[in-house]
Amino acid sequence: MADPDNDAQILDLVEHIAAALHRDEGCQALVVRLARRAGWAQARRLVLSRVHRDRGVVPAGMA
Repeated sequence: MADPDNDAQILDLVEHIAAALHRDEGCQALVVRLARRAGWAQARRLVLSRVHRDRGVVPAGMA
């Protein structure tokens, strides 16, 4: 992530995805938008990190 505007949009999408998951709502379209901006691997890392932060768990490989 090098472009500040893109970075802000990526982080906003991650927050929306985390909120949708917290409410048990579908978020497939948000995940696809995030992956298009950040790439699938980065999107996965960002979402897992954010969701696990809510739960107080550190994902494997991120400790």
